[in-house]
Amino acid sequence: MKTLIVPYDFSTEAEFALNTAIQLAKIQEATIKLIHVVEVPSGYLSLYPEYGGFQMENLYNDQIIKVLEDKLNHVVEKHLSGDLMISGDLLYGKPFDSIQKTIVSEQADLIVMGSKGASGLKEIFVGSNTERVIRYSEVPVLTVKHEVDFSQMSEMVFATDFSDNKSIKLAKDLQKMLGLKMKLLKVYNSSDWAYTEDTAIERIQEFAKYHHFKDYTYHVYDSPFVTDGILHFSEKEKADLIVMGTHGYTGIGHLIAGSNAESVANHTKIPIFTVRV
Repeated sequence: MKTLIVPYDFSTEAEFALNTAIQLAKIQEATIKLIHVVEVPSGYLSLYPEYGGFQMENLYNDQIIKVLEDKLNHVVEKHLSGDLMISGDLLYGKPFDSIQKTIVSEQADLIVMGSKGASGLKEIFVGSNTERVIRYSEVPVLTVKHEVDFSQMSEMVFATDFSDNKSIKLAKDLQKMLGLKMKLLKVYNSSDWAYTEDTAIERIQEFAKYHHFKDYTYHVYDSPFVTDGILHFSEKEKADLIVMGTHGYTGIGHLIAGSNAESVANHTKIPIFTVRV
């Protein structure tokens, strides 16, 4: 991990993400790119055409942009030091689109995002920028909701569906980098007569042996829903970190299958690394 992107909206959650990224940057000798996205309220242009859309937008920019630039520069200068390279960019457009473009332009290795989570109708119909980034990002995403201290971590949960994908490499790399013990987890549904607990245990043992995991214990957890199983197990075991892959379903596929990774990231308070597989 050499380039970390931190979307930053000056919220408490964004500050959590920045502080988390700083720790990782120092461990990996990486650089941080802080981005704040400015969304000009296009409603002004249609609601008040008599004022002139172009002039209204310029007025908005003149009054707000300088303040935002100063605030972002202050954050960068506060953290800039001899052992940390950090810079900030003020971008214009939709947050999700700007994040995706920055991933490409900066050749990012990781996105670190703060999130409040969402529930109820908001989760179903709106979601969040964090969920969209998790779904579409081609690089791993770390989602945090509180202050993180990697030096105090001891155990991580790696939730797997036995796919041979990028989540395996991510889990191994994080375990080595942070010096964590791994709890390898497979959630199964006992109501499926063809997939018993014995079957789940046999498969997770084979999976662990084939991929040469180290310093791990394996676990199977019975739950009708994968998301609930991962959440309940991780909370019960007091995990410090969760790692899992996402298939990044979109369109009809996402409406039908949903995303376990997005849902877990949305509901857990535990820091979670996700990667599209």
